[in-house]
Amino acid sequence: MVRTFRFVMFVTLWLAAATSAAAQAVRLTSKEAKNHVGEKATVCGKVAGIHFVSSGKGQPTFIHFDEPYPDQIFTLVIGGATGRSLAALKRSTEPKIYA
Repeated sequence: MVRTFRFVMFVTLWLAAATSAAAQAVRLTSKEAKNHVGEKATVCGKVAGIHFVSSGKGQPTFIHFDEPYPDQIFTLVIGGATGRSLAALKRSTEPKIYA
């Protein structure tokens, strides 16, 4: 219980910090992101699926936006321990994320 609470607090603070740091960055929907490759922006969307690859190089976590794989609109790839921690979003109902 304490571990879950700490994780939730970590993710909340991390997302709050990332959101405030990026407050002046351009905000895009997941559909708009394809037109802004190479630019610095915040992509916003509903998490439609999360896949953690424990056997892959760097143990990546794939977070699919708006539509589940293989029809995802945008995919955020996070490596290592951070990705494993964010995989807990699977337990959330209607999670929304800003990346």
